[in-house]
Amino acid sequence: MSNINCNSVVSRTPGVVTRKEENRKFIVYNPATDEIHLLQPVAHAILKLCEYSCEVDKLASIASEEIPALGCEEGKMAVWKLLERLEQRKLVTISN
Repeated sequence: MSNINCNSVVSRTPGVVTRKEENRKFIVYNPATDEIHLLQPVAHAILKLCEYSCEVDKLASIASEEIPALGCEEGKMAVWKLLERLEQRKLVTISN
């Protein structure tokens, strides 16, 4: 796992597929690992933002526009932690 910083570049892992469930959660499948993950709506929204490579700070800024609760410093740190969890699950890649 990489050490995330404001200039790190995040991108969604190719081939990852999502499907919305009735309970407002999202099923995410990574064919490279043959694993299925269950994501909350906020985590899914962040994953969607990773569809195109961008820097962590820019992604956090866009996320705070979409989800105002993420606009504070604690929200920014929550986005960073979420990105680290998505990377651990191999749903995104983070490069420095």
